[in-house]
Amino acid sequence: MQHNCIVFDFETTGLNPHEDHVTEIAAVRIRDGREVGSFHTLVNFGGEVPAFITEMTGITTELCRQGLPALLAFRLLRNFIGDDVLVAHNAAFDVAYLDQMYRRLGAFNTVHNDFLCTKTLAVAAKPGVRSLGTNPKNGKPLGPYTLANLCLHFGIELTGAHRAMNDVRATAQLLADLAALVGWASASSLLNCCGMGANHYPQVGLPAHAKPLVQ
Repeated sequence: MQHNCIVFDFETTGLNPHEDHVTEIAAVRIRDGREVGSFHTLVNFGGEVPAFITEMTGITTELCRQGLPALLAFRLLRNFIGDDVLVAHNAAFDVAYLDQMYRRLGAFNTVHNDFLCTKTLAVAAKPGVRSLGTNPKNGKPLGPYTLANLCLHFGIELTGAHRAMNDVRATAQLLADLAALVGWASASSLLNCCGMGANHYPQVGLPAHAKPLVQ
């Protein structure tokens, strides 16, 4: 995995992968710890972006209409991913969206790739992490294992959170820092594990090989 993985992230119109839509896709290919390729697009999903999503992400309906049609966007993403291990922060969210979008678009099989969740890994590697900052949008404390809070914890630069490529590159650095802390063997032991509990999204719409893990 340390030699061959894809770090990816979706921005979406909501939390339900069965009904909501992907507005932005970003992914980077990691080889031997270095980024060697990337894929990014806004997604023209044919609907309206809710106002609260625009407030949080800056992504508008007009921007999405300039993006690729959803079917083409996911065809290109699938080609980019190949058979690589997938890495995401809150992988239960992004992998569920990937799986359900494949199904909803009707042109793909289910997700078969192994995957690693950096939030699940962070909870295992750094128990008891507390909030270190506040959300600039609302002034509320960041959650203890949000990407933004973990970036503060590890000193990782994250400018423009909730835009997919910014989050992807921060997640790639977080993966490297966590793997350096616990070792790749320990990280690999959490392949396909989705953390469950207060620090994680509910497990909805995941592929069959996902393994819930109470944390």
